[in-house]
Order: sequence, then C-alpha cells, then structure tokens
Amino acid sequence: MKSSPHPSPAAGAGELRGRTALVTGAAKGIGHAIAHELGCRGARVAITDVDEAALKTAASVLRDSGIACVAAALDVSDANACECTYRRLLDELSGVDILVKSAGR
Repeated sequence: MKSSPHPSPAAGAGELRGRTALVTGAAKGIGHAIAHELGCRGARVAITDVDEAALKTAASVLRDSGIACVAAALDVSDANACECTYRRLLDELSGVDILVKSAGR
C-alpha cells in the first residue's frame, strides 16, 4: 500500500510553532481547511472573512480544536479596511509569517 504524499496533521504537529499565519476567506471551505491545517502544525492563526457570523463559528471551531486563533471581519475588496485590519493584526500578533489569500470568488 502506498503512503500518502500529504502528511496527517499529527505527522507535522509543531513544525510551525512560533509562526503566525493570516488566512483570508477562512470562515468556511478551503480557507478554513488551510487555517485548521496550519493550526494543527503549530501556527497561531488569524482568520478573516466578510461573513461575520460564519467567521465567529469558524474561530470557535478552531479554538475548540486547541488552535490559537484571532478573528477579524474583513471585506478584502476594501483597500482601506485591509490596511487597517492588517495593521491591527500586526500589532496584536507581533507579526505575520505566513499569508494565505483565500478570499474571493
């Protein structure tokens, strides 16, 4: 039987410890899955999404999984909002090491 080329979260646990990831469009779907995987690998995650209700739920799911998570509502089509949110998250998290742009259609 062939082994999977993608390690399970447990196999990579801790490899991103000390890193912070910012994932846009992370309330559901691929963005949420990426945020979860990064968190399982030890990263703190900051998640954003335009859907505030779904964002709150997603943040709770990540925290319930033991992932350090900060959430911020954000419409990435608004340049001023992106700038303000990014600066606030930089201040709160002392930097961002990984950026995943998953928002959009």
